[in-house]
Amino acid sequence: MKKFKNLLCIFFVMIIASACSKAYVAKPVAFKAPTAYGNAVQIEGMEVAAKAFLDEKEAKTNFGFNIRKAGMLPVLLVFDNKGTNTFEIVSTQTILEESNGNFWNVLSGTIATERVTQDAQDKKAIKEGTKKGCLGAMAGVIIGAAIGLVTDSNVAEAAGKGAAAGSALGMTIGGAQTLESKEAEKRAMEDYTLKSLVGKKIKSSSLTNGFLFFPGEAKTVKTLRLYLKDDNKKIHSAIINF
Repeated sequence: MKKFKNLLCIFFVMIIASACSKAYVAKPVAFKAPTAYGNAVQIEGMEVAAKAFLDEKEAKTNFGFNIRKAGMLPVLLVFDNKGTNTFEIVSTQTILEESNGNFWNVLSGTIATERVTQDAQDKKAIKEGTKKGCLGAMAGVIIGAAIGLVTDSNVAEAAGKGAAAGSALGMTIGGAQTLESKEAEKRAMEDYTLKSLVGKKIKSSSLTNGFLFFPGEAKTVKTLRLYLKDDNKKIHSAIINF
């Protein structure tokens, strides 16, 4: 019976620990050739198309977390550069237009950093070990009482012991998740930097893809006013319709 009780405790602890583990998980996003998106435009021998991830469910599936809820609207750009020039996006001039006439600049700086790591920050539940201690204690009461019933022992005493053990477990989980959230924020930033097109080169004879991230306050998309700079610092522009 004692062995059974120990196994039952371990089982419930694993469930609680699993529920509390919500680390950021980066996901690759598939892309197609520009012609597949139906809005491709030509710029100096280069074909470029765009896709906006407006739908919250689709965005979450592709990014591994709810990026729309975190306050970001990702726009995928695919470049098939068959020309001789190398380009770079002029992010400060590139603008997203909504159907209602609102314009939005590319997210950058402090705002981008805060929103990129928002999902990781939300998954702290998290910094306060005391909060986790209280939740652990509540879970411990239930588990302890269940063990008391199963083992035909004093239910109240078993519940009290469960509360104490659950509180200690909650404190441990709370501290661990503080470290986990920091690591999640770091991974989120690394993933954002990898996927973002800001500062990246679109080289000649290459098929390149990546994202521009706009404020999640944008609820619709009408056009993307794209500005590119070539090797000679000459500016090229195009309007991509959604």
